[in-house]
Amino acid sequence: MPEKAAPTGGSSRRTLRRTYYDILGVPMGASIDQIKDSCRLLTRKTLMTDIAYRTLTDPEKRRETGRHRSLPPTAATFRFAGPRLCAS
Repeated sequence: MPEKAAPTGGSSRRTLRRTYYDILGVPMGASIDQIKDSCRLLTRKTLMTDIAYRTLTDPEKRRETGRHRSLPPTAATFRFAGPRLCAS
């Protein structure tokens, strides 16, 4: 298998200029309600990802989840109502 040539000149890291709109996935003309909804959805996804990571990296919790083949009842009915990370 041929080796890849090292990049020549400049930085090998691409610089992407992201805006807050890009981060939230909303258009620049988004309403306040659209921005809030997007922020809440992203917060919920991030929290569920964190819970899944912590569960699957803990051998005991992973075994328990494997036995049930699904989320525990409290996680399956999870509704984010915790600390507000997005301004009201």
